[in-house]
Amino acid sequence: MPINFLNFILSQNPTKKEREYIARDIAKRAALLYEECEHWHDAAICWIEADEIERAIEIYLDKSGHKHAAPLLISKGRYEEAIKCYNESLKSLKNDNEDNNSIGIIDRIKAMLGISACLKLMKKDKQKAKDLYKKARSIIEDDKERNILLKGQLWETLGEYGIFLKRYDLIQSGFEKSLQCYSNKYLKQSINAAKIYANAVKANKNLYVEIKDKISMLEADILHEEKFSPRYVLRSEPLDVTDDEFISVFKLDDNWRPLEYIENDYEDNGETVIDHATGLMWQKSGSDDKLYKEDIDKYIQGLNNENFAGYNDWRLPTIDELISLIESEEQSNDLYIDTIFDSKQLWCWSCDKFSSGSSWWYVDFYNGNIYSYVVNYCVRAVRSGQ
Repeated sequence: MPINFLNFILSQNPTKKEREYIARDIAKRAALLYEECEHWHDAAICWIEADEIERAIEIYLDKSGHKHAAPLLISKGRYEEAIKCYNESLKSLKNDNEDNNSIGIIDRIKAMLGISACLKLMKKDKQKAKDLYKKARSIIEDDKERNILLKGQLWETLGEYGIFLKRYDLIQSGFEKSLQCYSNKYLKQSINAAKIYANAVKANKNLYVEIKDKISMLEADILHEEKFSPRYVLRSEPLDVTDDEFISVFKLDDNWRPLEYIENDYEDNGETVIDHATGLMWQKSGSDDKLYKEDIDKYIQGLNNENFAGYNDWRLPTIDELISLIESEEQSNDLYIDTIFDSKQLWCWSCDKFSSGSSWWYVDFYNGNIYSYVVNYCVRAVRSGQ
């Protein structure tokens, strides 16, 4: 479907059925492109989106994706084949004592519950089905020290097991507990689990609406998180940098100015300035006096002891972090730093050592570049996190 034609169709306010058709068509075209690139897992996912489950199964079986093929086989009533795939998946895993933080434990639980579901659906070997379920459930409920993400993923496997058997009690129990584990810390996992959960309980209109509302709130949280997540990740650990390498290490031009300038996104908070572009919180001002290197630690410690601006994790910035404040053009304060900051601190120490001597590198906001000399300069402290 040509892009221009697609845009035209979408501009005509298509019906729900038409939108579903367009989505399937796009997924089908994406699947074919992924196949050309031999990105088989991505291709299979697109075939699933295009509602071509058999094509996805074919890819997984051909490319040894047994753990991915198994649940699709169950959805098509091919239980014996699904059991074979789960057994292949189990063979590829380590022994039962594998680390709880590994993805292996999730695959193991999925295989155990998958085999149990197949046996129940075929009405075969009821005792084995029961034993596998009990063993898997005991592992899921085990209160060993596991990270929250892993706990959520394990409870999600119980919800998926409930979907296989159309056991709404297990669906609700598994997904509700997985969402509790993910909470607002793992938003993408929460949304994915909630969508599967909602699709599984469509018959219960009240619960379905409740979950859809939750999905809307989670998606709004993600948009907010993306809006305020840092666009630049800067080095925070100090380095020893020689006179021969500082231009390449600090990414400077021949005038010792930055090769690239950051598009800052400042927020004035009184005593501090947050740069949402980097995720850093800065002192708006800094030390009133120029400090020799031996006095800097005392100054930083003083900020932390007094809980300056409500925080006690202030530190000396790296050159990379200080450079992020340099403006490409001189500002109205006659400095190469935004006027949101106090203009008293013309030169600011970094924590990066000049390894060819006994000095440290500093940023000169008067000229907008980098130097290293053994003299006294000001401090503008920084902390990570907004």
